[in-house]
Amino acid sequence: MWTSADGSTWARVPHDEALFGGENDQEMFGVIAAGPGLVAVGVDDDAPAVWLSADGTNWRRIGDAGAFGGVGEQEMYGVVVAEPGRGT
Repeated sequence: MWTSADGSTWARVPHDEALFGGENDQEMFGVIAAGPGLVAVGVDDDAPAVWLSADGTNWRRIGDAGAFGGVGEQEMYGVVVAEPGRGT
């Protein structure tokens, strides 16, 4: 994960093994500004993953990949903001 206040100068977010490391492959494919911060979606090994951040630097992983269910490899590639009650 990288952050920038001006789009020209970039800094790498400190590595946190619990969030972005370990034995599996973790990848973020989609990030959106939503609510009071950012929501990122992607994959952790073969399971979907969701991360939240209020500032783009401090992230936390939410949910249990098993909550998304299904058989085989599953990944999230995008995320959108929708009006309450108007799921897609």
